[in-house]
Amino acid sequence: MYCTNCGGQNKDNAKFCFSCGKPLGTLDATVVDKPLSTSTGALGPRKGVHIDELKPKKNPISTSTWILGVIIGLIILYLIFNWGQSAYRAAAAPSPAIVSKGVENVSRVPLAYDAGVWAEIRNDGGDGTIAMEATFTQEGQTYKKSETRYFKSLETARMEIVFKEAKEFGGVSEASINVFPYGK
Repeated sequence: MYCTNCGGQNKDNAKFCFSCGKPLGTLDATVVDKPLSTSTGALGPRKGVHIDELKPKKNPISTSTWILGVIIGLIILYLIFNWGQSAYRAAAAPSPAIVSKGVENVSRVPLAYDAGVWAEIRNDGGDGTIAMEATFTQEGQTYKKSETRYFKSLETARMEIVFKEAKEFGGVSEASINVFPYGK
């Protein structure tokens, strides 16, 4: 029998190790009955080896490691997707569309009339500046004005151009609106 502490060889009925003096007791199933050896030959007495140490080591990936890996993967996918979207918005030209439009009196002064030509505009393209050009005609006189505004991709906003030249009792008036990417 070999000592589990120092690996020294002892008689089978010994109660204490002859080499180190530790109690031997009875061997349980967790201690190997033979000295350790290598492929080159016996190395002599060694400390006892636990059976679990002889089994191949498993390195299982824990559940928390899997969850962490999935979360990190999802974050990376989200960042890649957002980078692609922002690259599109920066590279694509704005694409304005008129959702609704109209003309109304925007004056805050009693008995005054200022024609406000407005349009609700949606940008279906990338980020950029959009121009709105309005033409107002009354009593044969035509007035033309334009304004610009920066729109983010998929943004909807109202733009308005005021014509102070309009007259309240000036007869029939007409207005037309055109929107386009500014500088394109």
